[in-house]
Amino acid sequence: KFKYYRSRFDSDKNIHLFDLESDPFEKENIATYNLEVVSDMEKLLQNILSIKHPMKNNETMDEDEIKKAKKVLGDLGYI
Repeated sequence: KFKYYRSRFDSDKNIHLFDLESDPFEKENIATYNLEVVSDMEKLLQNILSIKHPMKNNETMDEDEIKKAKKVLGDLGYI
């Protein structure tokens, strides 16, 4: 329902929240009017960031993993 993002290094900067159902083109940042949703989304983000990634920093993805990742990113509209 919502899309939330903010500064990578400061959780209090560049906060954006969009209601994807009523604003699919993300034209209106509703963060200042929905502080509770922003707080909930930030908690979710912090939980995700606290999870240890299974891949170590020096590991690389094989070709199959890269293809799968590109497909997922493409399906989500990122590439």
